[in-house]
Amino acid sequence: MSREKSSIDFTMNMEDSKIDEEAQDHKKQDQKKDLFDGHSGKTIWVQMALFGNDADDVYVDTKTRNRFVRKVCMIVFLLLVITATFNWSVCFLCIICMYLQKKVFKYVYTRCLVTIVQALLSRTVFCSCLLLVPPDFKVICMSIMTAYATVKVKTTLVIFALAATTLLVIVLTLIAYSSWDFTKWWNYIVFASLAFFAVTSIIYIYMAVSGERMKTLQIVICIISTVLNSVIFVMDLQAIIGGKSVELSEDLYLYGAWELYTSIIFLFLKLLRLFVLFGGDD
Repeated sequence: MSREKSSIDFTMNMEDSKIDEEAQDHKKQDQKKDLFDGHSGKTIWVQMALFGNDADDVYVDTKTRNRFVRKVCMIVFLLLVITATFNWSVCFLCIICMYLQKKVFKYVYTRCLVTIVQALLSRTVFCSCLLLVPPDFKVICMSIMTAYATVKVKTTLVIFALAATTLLVIVLTLIAYSSWDFTKWWNYIVFASLAFFAVTSIIYIYMAVSGERMKTLQIVICIISTVLNSVIFVMDLQAIIGGKSVELSEDLYLYGAWELYTSIIFLFLKLLRLFVLFGGDD
């Protein structure tokens, strides 16, 4: 009698567990359905990124996430406008332009200092105390650094680099909305970037001391750096959109905006450097 009772209890427990599993599956399906239903005519940035994601347990509040993405994009646009306005002012003010060319930017030590500032600015976001602080001073430094790169080259090369950067950002944005999860390789890309920066720093210091240009080596460095910056841009954008292995919290909109802004600026600088090297304007 006890055996029959235990077998009945076991059967009932199995049925209850199956019912619970079915209820959980229905709940997940309802959550996924809520993500994509009823959004016709509205922004669907986050919803597009979730298509093809293999993570079944991923749930994103599309309303608040879209608001977060919109806020980040607005800040990035504002920072780019500030940088572009500053560069336009420097390029069209002949007195400042000639002074920068003849008195400041011709020295090797100034170039080394700008490179160091670039590296420090790109990694200041790792400090937790700076994640929620407006990047006002850092944007000024980035604008000056961009002016240093554009003031000493032909205007046509700057236009070509700007057009190439715009096209590349569009392509990378489409890749970021795909099902590929680049954020799962975040740590590997960071370590690879640090190692690459260390090697290139040694090479550029040697070129500054010896006076050798090594044009071919510079082209290779710029190409590798452009690829790394492209991957970093995709990772940053996927972390902002959400639904991947690494996802930014919605209160870190300043951090997300700064990361996207610096990625775009660095892509522009690397492409401009490539155009200069290929165009023989260096």
